[in-house]
Amino acid sequence: MSREIIIRQVDAFTTTPLSGNPAGVVTRGGEALSDAQMQAVAREMNVAETAFLLPPSQTGADVRIRWFTPEVEVALCGHATVAAFHAAAEEGSWGLATEGVRAMKLQCLSGVLPLEVTKRSGESPLIRMGLPDPVVEEWPDPSKVVEAVGIPKDGLARSMPAIRSGFFVLIPVRSLNVLRALRPDMAALREMKLGGGADGVIVACLETIDPLSAIHVRMFAPAAGVAEDPVTGSAQSSVAGWLARIGFFDERKPAAEEGEAPPREKATTGPLARFKRLDGPRVGYTAEQGDLIGRRGRIDVELSIAAGRARDVSIIGRAVTVLKGTMLVP
Repeated sequence: MSREIIIRQVDAFTTTPLSGNPAGVVTRGGEALSDAQMQAVAREMNVAETAFLLPPSQTGADVRIRWFTPEVEVALCGHATVAAFHAAAEEGSWGLATEGVRAMKLQCLSGVLPLEVTKRSGESPLIRMGLPDPVVEEWPDPSKVVEAVGIPKDGLARSMPAIRSGFFVLIPVRSLNVLRALRPDMAALREMKLGGGADGVIVACLETIDPLSAIHVRMFAPAAGVAEDPVTGSAQSSVAGWLARIGFFDERKPAAEEGEAPPREKATTGPLARFKRLDGPRVGYTAEQGDLIGRRGRIDVELSIAAGRARDVSIIGRAVTVLKGTMLVP
């Protein structure tokens, strides 16, 4: 006998329907589904991730979340979390029935992470999600991935390092034109062993579409069942770690090769300051993604800098519900 569930599709890191990153969301009733059924729901939705909100099984957590691509369960996902708590705030579930700011502890495969939902009348809910601290390791020879992604030799930003960090590797390129021209070999990337638990390839540049954005990225993860992710919240821990590594948040201007887009203006008070100083050691920036594949999205990121390293990274975003219905799950 089939079970009927309520499911939504929510576009995250945007308030414009049919842009940003779409996620499937099941806010209630997921505890009655088996792992295989959750995976089947995600496969049917066929978006990058589908999120299930569940009662916590760990002391101190307020809610549990699980994320599935069409092929596998993943340990961390930003856009589907923003989507899930946008939906929960809309329907008033999980303690989000009233306006105001609600701080929560989110249980997931990456631990218990901080989450904050701000709900105001007439506004899309604002969701802030804390990410694990990035551990950044320079990657001296990314040549096989460079070839598989389709980066020409003169397209690399050689003055800045490629890195491994968490679930991702990151390769910097010289310009938006290089990003725009990428033609990845998905079969080659799917078979490639990136090491260190990484299955996503971030290709990034410091040239941006919006002058006040800090970085523009594309992200490919065919090994996890996602050819190209439109707007990747979880990747911003690694991106923030890389930006800190190259000195982007220093008062002095980082070096750039001739012909590369400059990382930013020299002073944060300048007309093109591309990050902002917050309280104490915290800074903030905006990351761009999705424009080059017709899914424009923007992620606000805040972090602390300690001894030149990124810590306490948070991603902040809004979302919009584009589809709501029921699904029969056998």
